[in-house]
Amino acid sequence: MFCNILSKLQKVLNKPVMVVGGITIFGALLRLYHLGFKPLWLDEAVLYWISNSNNMQNVIANNASSNSAPPLFAILINFILKIGDSETVLRSLSWMGGVAAIPAIYFLSKQFFDNIPAYFSTLLVAIALTQIEYSQQLREYSLTFLIATIILTFFYKQVRHPTWYDLALMTVAMVIGIFLQYGLALLIIALDMVCVIVFLCDKENRRLLLLRWGISQFIVLCAVIAVYFLSLRQQMTVGFGATSKIVYLSDAYWNGSIRSLLNFAISNMRNILDFTFSGELFIFVVVIGLIFILRDRNNYIALLMFAFPTILTFVLACARLYPYQGARQDIFLTPMIYLLCGFGFYYLLKIVQLRWIIFLILLFIIMFGSKPTIDYLNNTGAENIRPVVATLSNDYEVGDKIYVYYSAKPAFTYYYKDNIDYQIYGTNNRGNPNAYYQEIDNLLSSNNRIWMVFSHCFANECELIPKYISENHKIDLITRSTGTWLYLVH
Repeated sequence: MFCNILSKLQKVLNKPVMVVGGITIFGALLRLYHLGFKPLWLDEAVLYWISNSNNMQNVIANNASSNSAPPLFAILINFILKIGDSETVLRSLSWMGGVAAIPAIYFLSKQFFDNIPAYFSTLLVAIALTQIEYSQQLREYSLTFLIATIILTFFYKQVRHPTWYDLALMTVAMVIGIFLQYGLALLIIALDMVCVIVFLCDKENRRLLLLRWGISQFIVLCAVIAVYFLSLRQQMTVGFGATSKIVYLSDAYWNGSIRSLLNFAISNMRNILDFTFSGELFIFVVVIGLIFILRDRNNYIALLMFAFPTILTFVLACARLYPYQGARQDIFLTPMIYLLCGFGFYYLLKIVQLRWIIFLILLFIIMFGSKPTIDYLNNTGAENIRPVVATLSNDYEVGDKIYVYYSAKPAFTYYYKDNIDYQIYGTNNRGNPNAYYQEIDNLLSSNNRIWMVFSHCFANECELIPKYISENHKIDLITRSTGTWLYLVH
């Protein structure tokens, strides 16, 4: 009986359509679960307002002035808004990108090893916290991962067995990537470097490879120029990136100390691995994969496809030009990390005689990696502003004023559309409490009750402002939820 079960299992494993299809359906359901459960947080709400216009030129202009990404995703959301503006509808594009990424990683993996390790990489993508999270956010990052995987797949096809068809698909993916997320431009530059190495090693097809690549990259360069004028030029002026006051990226750039350089490289690479998939065993298998492809000359292109984008991102972080950290901006690095894990699994299957040990490692990776995903799917989000809106809807009285902290405005105005005439939006005085105090003093000069809405606070400003008010006025905390606060000043 046991032999019959193994025989049937082997037959199923020999049918990639069934296995990958099953994994994809499972991953799609995970991404669909609670898709609209979490309220929009700041970045999502900003993208909603950027995209919410009947004029496409306004969408592009708003994206250039209020976002840190190229315009394609905002343009796509503008079309989605013609269907509806609920959280589920708005996030459907990210959901579709996340679902499509599951078979995409399989096709990338199959370029390098057999079905079983390719299934393993595919399953990891299906259940990884990073992949679930960005498939459920109104952000471009699930599509970024998908496009990065497609670019890598057709790049490898192109350098190994060049065809005009694969070249065209790779070029289209690269152009889309340029308009989607700036990190994909780094991936393309790194692959240009890989192509130079391949070009120097391949003495037979140099002219043809150079011609094909030159045509492709000329088209990509035209896309780069277009994106520069459509968005990047203005975004550099307003100070996105290393020059901004974005706290969570403070460790993503080298501080300039020689003593800290090695630690910066190693610790942030570890953060990127944790960002890709949770668990020490995952990192162990990735390291095994890296060791073996370092020793296997047949896979030198795979090694370069992992190493060059990572090194380039690290170098730019040292120059404070692009973050190098386990964060969404570096999600374009993660497809090759899943591939390395597949390599590790592939080589372990070859060298370890006791196969049950390998599958036990696989089981533990899946078990421990799934827990953060399950926790994420069931929490209420980083900034749950719905209770604030519900309280205001019930307790607001005619004549009350509503003060909205500047970074709470996008999400608050998405959910609370009543009493607009009585809403006062705070200005962005990030890091300058005295400017907030002056703003508040002007507001408190009236005799009205004042509701105060806070979310996505910079540093401790959400504590400083109420504390300042309490010195001369009665202020009560009415309700709070994850990352949000509602006060009432009498």
